Amino acid sequence: MRKIVSLLLSVILVLGLLSLTACSTAQGGEIVIGNIQDLSGNTSVWGKAVANGAELAVEKINKDGGINGKMLKLVTYDTKGDVKEAINAYNRLAGQDKATVVLGPPVSNIGIALAPIANEKKVPVVGSFIDPRVTVKEDGTPQPYMFLVQPTSVQYAEILASYTMEKLGAKKIAVLYDQSNAFSVSLVKPFMAFVQKKGGQIAVEEIYMKGDKDFKT
Repeated sequence: MRKIVSLLLSVILVLGLLSLTACSTAQGGEIVIGNIQDLSGNTSVWGKAVANGAELAVEKINKDGGINGKMLKLVTYDTKGDVKEAINAYNRLAGQDKATVVLGPPVSNIGIALAPIANEKKVPVVGSFIDPRVTVKEDGTPQPYMFLVQPTSVQYAEILASYTMEKLGAKKIAVLYDQSNAFSVSLVKPFMAFVQKKGGQIAVEEIYMKGDKDFKT
């Protein structure tokens, strides 16, 4: 429940910020808000929570008079947890639906794929993409149309490492992660760097891929 409330508050904040630009981009008497979430795939628990929160937020804002007198229209598409589906949905929202902003799914793989497209289409994406590559380019400059509503994976990894060492008392640590998952990969380097900085030891680093079933070797 606490996580759903947090998501709802984030959505309300994002929609509230639209008042800065909504009047110039709204179509007719409404402001179109795009929403691309996993509603039927492996991450549908998160996707449905965000979608439900967005619906509640839009209902509340419209009941209170909208933004600068304009009503909000939420257009939601199911990504099915698939990067290509998400890209198609974003392009549809940015082009056909004339969305002012798009609420993205909490999936870093999708966020990374959307970043260059959002820069081209100039329709901002707001989401809980934890991988810093979603919001920061390789040269260290920000992705201008990608926005984050939670801490980055660097901060998250350091919190995990701190708990592991200080609360659990572990000093010699093994790392096992899914190399095919951007979220997992984004945690590894900052986690190991924190452990080593605090005097700990990475005993072994092993990888696996999504779908692997044999972990004996």
